[in-house]
Amino acid sequence: MIRCSAVPAWVEWIRSPSHDREQRAARALRYRGRPATVATGFFMAVAGAPRPVTPGSQTFTSSGTFIVPAYNELVVEVWGAGGGGGNAGSVTLGTSGGDSSFGSSTPVQAFGGGGGRMTTGVFPEGGGAGGSFAGADSGNNGGSTSAPAGASGGTGGSGGGTGGGNGGNGGNNGPGSNGAAPGGGGGGGGLVGNSAFAGGGGGRALKAWTPGDAGAPAVGDSIAVTVGAGGPGTAVNDNFGGNGARGEVRISWS
Repeated sequence: MIRCSAVPAWVEWIRSPSHDREQRAARALRYRGRPATVATGFFMAVAGAPRPVTPGSQTFTSSGTFIVPAYNELVVEVWGAGGGGGNAGSVTLGTSGGDSSFGSSTPVQAFGGGGGRMTTGVFPEGGGAGGSFAGADSGNNGGSTSAPAGASGGTGGSGGGTGGGNGGNGGNNGPGSNGAAPGGGGGGGGLVGNSAFAGGGGGRALKAWTPGDAGAPAVGDSIAVTVGAGGPGTAVNDNFGGNGARGEVRISWS
């Protein structure tokens, strides 16, 4: 039997640390840039890159159309219009404020305040009721009015929530003042013995969506926005009621 104690040179080279280093270096050169790029693209496609969003806001003080931008959260706040104040010395009711809405699949609605009427024991009397809301996550009814006293008309109800406009002041032997936007009711006209009640405030509705929520508007949708007009105060003589203020729709996205 022949024994060979000498190890061939090529076996020594394979065993050597330098062989391992050379192999690693060769692999790195051969695949430099390629697998990393492919893998990165693959995982981005699987995971999905975040939707690019530019935060912003838009306020509607008259009716129009809203084009839905890319969003992670979309928030809509709607106010109805204020009702008109009553005319001192007249039984004619002030006009109710118009309703406002954001026309999503389930509309977000805020209703206008009611009109006021002169104080009298013959005809129904009282301040306009505050508007309510619908289709929202939360909201506020419009503010109630104060009663007339002596020669002073009632004060109009404020628009719903902290962002609503103030109601108009009642007139003192004179006309009531207009409500402030959004949603303030008009003040009642003042006249000794016949002062009038004021208009109620418009309601407020608040709604928020994230993509995938039920009824969430889709990017690119055209949404009809309706802004209610303020109710005119009764104007029969010089002690007329103040006008209710318009509604409003505020939209923000982030």
